[in-house]
Parts: sequence; structure tokens; C-alpha cells
Amino acid sequence: MRIHRDEVHVWLLDMASCLPRLADLSLLLSTDERTRANRFRFPQHRDRFTVARSMLRLLLSKYATVPPEALRFAYSPTGKPALSARQTQQDIRFNLSHSHNLAVYALALGREVGIDVEQIDCHHACDALAARYFTASEQADLQTLEPDQRVPAFFQLWTCKEAYVKATGQGLSIPLNQFAVSLKAGQASLAETQWHPPDVHRWRLQVLPVNEGYRGAIAVEGLSWQLVQRWMVPTQEGWMIL
Repeated sequence: MRIHRDEVHVWLLDMASCLPRLADLSLLLSTDERTRANRFRFPQHRDRFTVARSMLRLLLSKYATVPPEALRFAYSPTGKPALSARQTQQDIRFNLSHSHNLAVYALALGREVGIDVEQIDCHHACDALAARYFTASEQADLQTLEPDQRVPAFFQLWTCKEAYVKATGQGLSIPLNQFAVSLKAGQASLAETQWHPPDVHRWRLQVLPVNEGYRGAIAVEGLSWQLVQRWMVPTQEGWMIL
């Protein structure tokens, strides 16, 4: 598994397809990851965490040529994971997100990445959330849409904003209403950033084609890169690429 410096690799995974191998996958986790998994109140949340993290290890092991169970992670003050120093000679950066049964992973060389996926939930009070977390321009853009388009558009904007704050490593210490995302003809861009204006020229956003009923987005450091998107599919022998 190789990645070039002008590429960003995105992988999609149907986590439900991994559940028959859950016991084997859990063996790949570190002690602290198993502890985190066991803190979840509901079994389905514990199982999804186990699948998402173990498959992250399997994926990174192919790029870093390190056994999945031997990988060690470091964490930023806001919790963003990274490979510990000296794990590989390559400067691999990565990020992951999962919602319901869909997990997404982003990998790049020498550039920060953030990724987010959300299942569309029509029961969310999207107008109230937009009023609290979105800028005035984003709220105005949503109001120009037909009512049946607003909820999917809300989740698309949300994933773009989440991907950006995850990419920066600052997380939700950056107020979501302090920067604006523009969605024009399905294309995402960082329109303004009150907290750090130069970021408009530092980060590129892109909408991800994901499963029906979901929305996804990626934020990547630098403007010149191309997206390579694939599926991971578990098999009896391991997993294959589609």
C-alpha cells in the first residue's frame, strides 16, 4: 500500500460486515482501547468502536508495514490521534470518523487531514442547531433551499465544519460559528475564518460520495492534491479492496 504526496486516500467501511469477526478484531486493540470500548453503555456502540479502531490498525499496518497490534498512537491535547514517533519512516497523517454502520478513514503524507461522516437524521432540530452553531451566511444559504433539501444540506455543512476543525487538531475549541463553509453546486469551500483568516488559503474542503442516507466531507492541508477513494470489504481470508 503506497500513497504519493499529492494524494489523499479515503477508505469506506460497512462496519456491520465486520461483526462476524468481532472477537478476532478486538485482539488487535491495545489495553487502553479495550478500556475505552468497555466504557460504552450500549453494546452496539462498543462494537462499532471496536470495529472502527481495529480496522484503522489493519489499514495503517498496510501503509506503515508494521503489524496492526504493534502500532502505537499519540494524541494531541484535543484527542486527535497520530502514529507515535519512529513507527514508520513515512510521515503518515490520518483521521477517522464513523456514524451508525459507516466508517471512513483519510490518509495522507506530510499534510494534515480531517474527515467526518454523519447519518442523516430527520428528527434532529436542524434549524435550532444551525442557529446555534452556524454563521449567519450559512443559515441564510439553508433558508434558500426547499424544506425537503434543508436537512441533508445541514448535515453536509456539519460534516464540512467538523472535518475542518478535526484537520486543524483544535477540535471544538474552535467555535463552529467562527468560520463559514460555502456549498455551491455540491462543491465545498472554506469561505471565511474569523479565528484565523489565512486558513482560507491553507485548507481545501471536499464533499465525499458516501452511502445513501449519509453525508461526508474531508478537509486537507494544502490545495494541490487528488482524492483516491476505495472500499474495504472483509473476507474470510482478510479483507479486499474495491
